[in-house]
Amino acid sequence: MTVFENGMQSTKTDCKKQFESGQLRNIVSRIRDRRFVAVDRERGIVFAFGFFDHESINWTWQIAELFKIEKA
Repeated sequence: MTVFENGMQSTKTDCKKQFESGQLRNIVSRIRDRRFVAVDRERGIVFAFGFFDHESINWTWQIAELFKIEKA
């Protein structure tokens, strides 16, 4: 799966390959407490909250994102 943000490709490789290669290990050490607030299966839209922990710098981001799923 290739990731697009605001209509622009935001990854050099797909998400699965990035996680398997360990590329993201230094950036995001853990994603936790995911909540899927709204799911529209007909349109393929998901609105979710979660926490991205960055253990190397002792920092956590709380995020809210809207996803459009295509060709799953």
